[in-house]
Amino acid sequence: MTNNKNKLNKIITGVLMLALAFVFVPQVSMAKNNNGNNGNGHAWGHLHAPGWIKKHGNPNITADLCNILPRGIAKKLNACNGLVTPDTTAPVISNARATDITSTGANIRWNTNESANSTVWYSSSTPVNTDTATKLEGASFVKTHNVSLSGLTADTTYYVIVGSADKAGNMSKSSEFSFKTLVTAVNPPVINSAQVSTVTDTSATLIITTNEDVKVSVTYHKVGSSTNTTVVDNDFDDSHTMVITGLTADSTYNGVVTVTDHDNNSVSSGTIAWTTLDVAVNPPVINSFSVATVTDTTSTLIINTNENVKVDVAYNVVGSGTILHKIDNTMDDSHTLVLTDLSVNTSYNAKATVTDSDNHSVMSSTITFTTTNDITGPVISSITEVESAINHNAIIGWTTNENANSVIEFSTTSGFDAGTVTTFTNGTMVMVHSMTIPDLLQETTYYYKIKSTDGAGNTTTSSTGTIFIS
Repeated sequence: MTNNKNKLNKIITGVLMLALAFVFVPQVSMAKNNNGNNGNGHAWGHLHAPGWIKKHGNPNITADLCNILPRGIAKKLNACNGLVTPDTTAPVISNARATDITSTGANIRWNTNESANSTVWYSSSTPVNTDTATKLEGASFVKTHNVSLSGLTADTTYYVIVGSADKAGNMSKSSEFSFKTLVTAVNPPVINSAQVSTVTDTSATLIITTNEDVKVSVTYHKVGSSTNTTVVDNDFDDSHTMVITGLTADSTYNGVVTVTDHDNNSVSSGTIAWTTLDVAVNPPVINSFSVATVTDTTSTLIINTNENVKVDVAYNVVGSGTILHKIDNTMDDSHTLVLTDLSVNTSYNAKATVTDSDNHSVMSSTITFTTTNDITGPVISSITEVESAINHNAIIGWTTNENANSVIEFSTTSGFDAGTVTTFTNGTMVMVHSMTIPDLLQETTYYYKIKSTDGAGNTTTSSTGTIFIS
C-alpha cells in the first residue's frame, strides 16, 4: 500500500514538473515582445513569488533573460547578479539656448532624450570652468529643462554650459554657448495704465496706454495651466487695444503686458487677471450693424438687436493699431452712434460689442467705411468790430470752426462797386482771426465782407457788415 502511494506521488510530481516546463519556457522565449508579458498576457509574477522560488529554486536564467526582465524581478533572482548589463549611456543634450533675456536675467533651456537632472554653469569669462563657475540646479529627471538666471549685470556677455545626469549617474555636458544681457534703459517707457475693458465668454479686451510710442505684447495663460500664449501689436503708438480671443468660458486668466520703445527699452506690467463669462444660454443677437451716413469727418452707425443691450463700438483707421471707442450704456434694442472728428478721405474699421442685462456679450463682424473728401467750407462766427477815431483804423475779428485763412473786402459802397473795393489778406491758417484796416476816412461808413478758405479750398463768405469811422 505504501509503495503504491509513493508511485502515485512520483507520477503527480512528474506531471506538475512537465506542466511548469510548458508554462515557463514560452514565457521566457516570448518575453522580449513586451517587457515581461507574452502574447497571451502571462506575467513574470511567479518568478519572484517567494513560495514558488522556495519550492522550485531559481530557474536557469541567462544574461539575455536578465537584461529583459523587469528590474524588480531581476533583483529578486540572485541568479541575475553580475548578468544584468548596466546603463552606461549618458543623456543626449539638444537645443541648448538662452531665452527671455533682460538686463538682469535670462532663462537657460535645453532638452534631453531621457529623464535627467538640470545643471547650469555660467561665467562672464570664457572658457567656463565647471569647477569654479557659478552653478545652478533646476528640476530633476525631466526631459525639458529650464533654469532661470537672475542678478546678472546689464550689457554683459555670459558663457554657459548645461549638464544633465540620468538616474544611473551618467552625465552629459553641452558645448559652451553665450548670450548678452540687455542695456539698462536710461529712459524706459512708462505704462500709464493696463486694464481689462470688456470680457465675454471667449474673449477679453485690454487697453494699454503709455507715455511714449511703443509696441506691445501680452503674454497670458489660464490659471492652472503652464502653457503661455502671446499676442503682439508691433505698431508704435501710445495707446493700444489688444483683443484676446479663443478663451475658455468661465475661466480665470493671468496676463502680463510688455511694452518696448524705439530704443528697445522694455518694461512689463504686474499680473493682470480676468475671468471669462459663463457660456451665455440666451446671448443677445445683433440683427444688423451698418453705416447710415458718412461725411468728411463723421460716420453714423446703427445697431439693432433682439433685446435691450448697451453698445461699445471700437474703431480705428485701417492699418493703425490705435483703437478708439464710442460707448452708449443706454439699454435699448436700437442704437445710433455718431463717430466724430474723423480724418478726411480715410478708411476706418468698426466692430460693435453688445452686452445684455445678464452681462452676456457678443461681438459683431467688422464693417469698413471711408470718409468723404472735404467739401464743406469753414463756419464763420463771433464777428467783432472795433474802430479807432484817433488812428483812423478798424479792427475786424472772427472765428472759424477749422483752420482757414483771413480775407476782408472793404468798400465805401454797399454794392462793392468796381473801383471802391480794397482787399486785405492774411494767408496764415488759424481758427481765431483778426485784421486791422488802416488809413480810413473820418465820418465815413464802410462796408465789408469776410472770407475764409480751408485747406481743401472750400471758401465761406460772410454777409455784409458795416462800420462807421467817426
